[in-house]
Formats: sequence, C-alpha cells, structure tokens
Amino acid sequence: MLQRGSLVRRRSYGEDMLFWVEYVGADGVVLLNGVNYRVTADAYLWDLVELSENETRGIRRREAALIQEKVEELKRRHIRAGMGSKESFPKSVRILHMDGDGEYLKICMKYYQELGLEAYGEAVEERRQPVEVLRLLKQYHPEILVVTGHDSLPKDQGDILKEDSYKSSRFFGETVRRARTYEPDMDRLVIIAGACQSYYELLMEAGANFASSPGRVLIHAMDPVILCAEIVYTPLRERIRVEEAVGMTFSGAAGMGGYDTLGKGRRGYPAGRRKIGSYPV
Repeated sequence: MLQRGSLVRRRSYGEDMLFWVEYVGADGVVLLNGVNYRVTADAYLWDLVELSENETRGIRRREAALIQEKVEELKRRHIRAGMGSKESFPKSVRILHMDGDGEYLKICMKYYQELGLEAYGEAVEERRQPVEVLRLLKQYHPEILVVTGHDSLPKDQGDILKEDSYKSSRFFGETVRRARTYEPDMDRLVIIAGACQSYYELLMEAGANFASSPGRVLIHAMDPVILCAEIVYTPLRERIRVEEAVGMTFSGAAGMGGYDTLGKGRRGYPAGRRKIGSYPV
C-alpha cells in the first residue's frame, strides 16, 4: 500500500526515474517528488511500481554514497587550492538559499554544513520569491544567492523561448532582476538560479552568474551546493572557469551554465589558537 515516503517508478515512462510519494489522493492520483532530481509529477496508482524495502535501502545507500563521494572530492579539491591548510584559515562567505521546496532545502542545508559553508535557508514558494528577495537580502547580506525550487516544460514543450511555457522560470527571472537592483556587481553578489528545465537564457539575461538548464534537462538537488563550494573555495580574485565549475555538477553542461566569475576564497594567516572560519580541515 503506497504511503507518503514510498519509493516508486512510473511504468509509462519506462521506469526511468525514482520518485518518493508526496500524497495519495482519494481519486487515485499520486503526487510525486524526484528523489535526487528537482522534479515533481503526478501519476495514477496503476502506473506506479513500488520498490521493496530492500530495494529502497539499497538505492538510498548508493545515492548517499555518490553524493558523499562528490563532497569528499570538493574538500580535496579546495584543500589542494590552499584553502584548508592547518596554518591558515578561510573567511566565511555568506550564502542565502531560497528554495520553493522545503524538503530539497533540508538536503542542501545538510551538505552546506558538511562542506563548512555558511548558508542560510529560506523555504519560499516560487511565485513569492520575487516579493521576498529584497527583504531577505537585507536581512542576511549574502555574497552568494541561490534561487531555486521546481520548474518544468510541458511534455509537448511548446515554444521553449517563451516565459509562459515554463512553470516557474518567470518567477526565478524576476527574482534575479530584483536582486540585481540591490547589488548590480556580479562579483560582489553571485547568483545561481533555476531548477529542472528552467529557461536558461532568460535567467542569464536577468543577471544570474550561473543558471539552469541549457539543455532543458533535470538538475540534481546538489548542483547549486556544488557551485557554491567552487565559488567559496576558489581563491580571491582567481577566476572560476565556468567549464570546470559546471563540469563538477551532477548535471554537467546540459544542466548548468554560466559566466566566468571571481572566487571568494579569502585566506588568513596564521591560524591562531582557536578555529577561525568554517572550512572543515
């Protein structure tokens, strides 16, 4: 019997993606969220294949291991860059993460913490993000802003160069535009915007440093976290090569794109007698 949290696949899509059950309606329609990819869907009960407890545990272990491997790679990458030596210490860089999905936000906050990043999360519905962004920028004074949640294109796609073809891209775009009135300098406030299948060109033109999705593909929940780590631990005034940054994400260049951007890794020396900064040495 399906219940909230059950893991399922859809027969009609060749069982190509893993979802967890958000809600089972009395009419037999089930609301679904992607396990690791920022996608929502609905399906009829008859279309769903439920995974056994053993399958569920195995998949969760494998997915957690893949993410942990990426986290460890990021740590090694930036220790090699000189940002994590015992003799020095990093200056914290404040991140504000606005997310239309509270569950994905919790996942991201967990890994920000593990990477030693100073991140503040706010669960804000996509349509409310343009209204709330200036208030939150003034409250947190971040150096990096993440604007994400859920987005999609209709199955027939329609015109992919029209805002109205997308579920949430117009809200993300307006949020970025308003954030740029607060801080126009793209190196003082770095903006990462978009979700699955978002209108990439619109978000970049609005003023994002990095955005999804050039290939109109699904993006991994961890992709914004990975980009934040690249920005924070690239040494100050060293330019982040966008090809390398997006190449570190799970979705790659089909999922994320952007501009070359200056790093924010400010290193202090000597370390002193108590821990300064937040990098997990």
